[in-house]
Amino acid sequence: MKKVNIISVLFLTILTVGLVGLHGCGSGGGGGGDAPADIASFTTEAKTALENREIAVANAKFQEAFNQASGDNDANFGLALTDLLLLVENQDVIDIIEAWDETAPLLEDILYDKEVAAASRQISATIVSQRSSAKLLFNDLTSIIDKLPTGKTSVSTKSKLIAAKIPLGAPTISRMQEVINNTVLPVIESSLSRIRVIQDKDYTFTVTPAMTNDSENMNTILDDGEFYIIDAALCGLKAALNVFTAYNLDVDYNTIEANPLGAFEKAGFLTLKAGGDAKMTTALSSIKEGDDKLEKAYNFLRTSDMDITSDNGLDFEDWSAEDFEIAEKVFDAADILLAGRVNVTLNRNNGTETLTLTNGVTTTIHTDESSGDDYSLNTAIDITKAFTNPLDETDLPEFKYDPVYDSVLSVANNEPMCRENNTLIVECELANIEASDFPDQTLNGIFPTGIPEDID
Repeated sequence: MKKVNIISVLFLTILTVGLVGLHGCGSGGGGGGDAPADIASFTTEAKTALENREIAVANAKFQEAFNQASGDNDANFGLALTDLLLLVENQDVIDIIEAWDETAPLLEDILYDKEVAAASRQISATIVSQRSSAKLLFNDLTSIIDKLPTGKTSVSTKSKLIAAKIPLGAPTISRMQEVINNTVLPVIESSLSRIRVIQDKDYTFTVTPAMTNDSENMNTILDDGEFYIIDAALCGLKAALNVFTAYNLDVDYNTIEANPLGAFEKAGFLTLKAGGDAKMTTALSSIKEGDDKLEKAYNFLRTSDMDITSDNGLDFEDWSAEDFEIAEKVFDAADILLAGRVNVTLNRNNGTETLTLTNGVTTTIHTDESSGDDYSLNTAIDITKAFTNPLDETDLPEFKYDPVYDSVLSVANNEPMCRENNTLIVECELANIEASDFPDQTLNGIFPTGIPEDID
């Protein structure tokens, strides 16, 4: 059984959010109006290829149709999905995966292997889970203080785990960033542009059982609800990859086991690359676009999807009134947070926690049960500053070992070793980091009134 690499999971996540776990493309439910006969012939041949599991052939036929009529709906949707799928078979992507001693996934396994398919359905079910996703966002917001790096953490075992995952000849982070910039991001960009051609046109795309190699399945009719969600997922991935490729992240693999902190002291680590500022700006724009598309999907599925209960696509069958209320508050919160500075009030009293977000124009309030101690906090946050005024290594506190690191012993034992009172050898831990240790108490404006102190 082949190992399912994170790369394959990444693409599965994008595709299955939209396709609801159905691994494949489908037969077009409509083209771009009255398509000429030759275009219809190309798209028909493409669909036949999909039924025969010939993704590359299908891609070529969709491309021929696109060359004849760049506005054809079937051609745009077919190209968007098959281009994404074929990234798995791109030689540069395969080389990166296998350089990490992983087995590069086969497209056949990703699309049709039952075990992989089950895992993928679980991924998409988790992502579109209305209750968990909504509450997770609010829990993240109310736990903002807990996310600050405080408390001691043992680094010896973790350094061994990290080092164990780095094979000889592993590619540098820079090499992986090159592949993302030159191979992955261009496909995401083109797929996004093509997905947007088919939106708001009453276009549908039918995924048939033959396309998924599952005779027990039924047709799934994809419409704007699913198209918006695929768009949002691609926007999220585009944002994440732009952030990842904006920074210098190369570390010294050779020293990471004996001195994990030292491995990150390589000159230039966590500084912006040339063009990094532009990438961070692009990432923020992509996040905003994804938020907009996700909200459009929600609104379409709730108000405009006339066959929502019969098309075998996404629906709200199991949603309660509370679920709808939470979802709408999540969208309100996202809109406020992505607009700029937000005043945040957290109050926990007698087992009830209340979160209030306001930017002076819009306010959203969320109340939930809590078992923690009573507390009250008033602060401000502007997450857009993380993109418009990006952090780098100069904005972070100095990370140190506790007790004093002994380089000779650490190299000899191939793990971090520290001395206490110059005699006792102990396992190294990460020294406590307090909010006051950060050079800029606003973190480049992310916390306009200062980093909140930790509250138990």
